[in-house]
Amino acid sequence: MILLDTHVVLWLRYGDARLGRNARAEIDLAWESDQLGLSAITFWELAMLREKGRISFPENVGLWRQEQLRQNSSRPRRNQGRRTSQLRERR
Repeated sequence: MILLDTHVVLWLRYGDARLGRNARAEIDLAWESDQLGLSAITFWELAMLREKGRISFPENVGLWRQEQLRQNSSRPRRNQGRRTSQLRERR
């Protein structure tokens, strides 16, 4: 099980180069095997960072959380193409 810290969620979301290739590969494997977690406090921290203007998070954090939970319950399993890029901002 991999529990993502708030900064890692942000790095994934925005494709930040600080998240290395090996770390991203491990996160993808955890995602595919249903071994990736986000703490409830992470969503609170994201909301606080957004409220203070420290991050640009265009949508409501609560709605984004609900979307992530929906994706988790309906996402395909191993080798079906959806990966952590789902956490990234839609353009």
